[in-house]
Amino acid sequence: MADILSRLAICRRLNIKNREIELNFNRYGKPLLQGNEALHFNNSHSGSWAVSAISSAPIGVDMEQIGEAHLEIAERFFSPQEYSDLLLRKEGEARREYFFDLWTLKESYIKAVGMGLSLSLSSFTIRKNNERIVLNTQNEFKACFFRQYAIDTAYRLSLCAANDSFPDHVTLLSFEEMTQAFLEYM
Repeated sequence: MADILSRLAICRRLNIKNREIELNFNRYGKPLLQGNEALHFNNSHSGSWAVSAISSAPIGVDMEQIGEAHLEIAERFFSPQEYSDLLLRKEGEARREYFFDLWTLKESYIKAVGMGLSLSLSSFTIRKNNERIVLNTQNEFKACFFRQYAIDTAYRLSLCAANDSFPDHVTLLSFEEMTQAFLEYM
């Protein structure tokens, strides 16, 4: 479904038919639109949700269903500062929610960079204070912006992009609305 959403977004943005979309992949497996390197897109899915993001600048999106906060994963893959923040600044439900905030923010960053998990999750630090999200990294991709959206209390949705022109809200489509809209571009 996320792939169909990406294709629908590309068709709408470029006013083309689905059959005109040709994809290439960078050396890390991130899909790129052949012949239009100025258009960036990314998608994610979790549980009963799928999401796609499209931009004129590098973009990454991640969505996760909130479950158990896996502290052993945080200790292994998060930066020392993130792990410390998680253990010392958060408790109970707040810790669980912060774990998924960090996880989706970090995933959206590595997807925006275009390297996926080839880029170590501990090679950068993300700190969230209220709604302010701060990135600390020595990686080349530093000038980026983050945004989170609340679409379902059981999920976290995070975006990272090289520009800060995020929409105010997410456009929600039912399965029927999405398939009907996609048929228009067949």
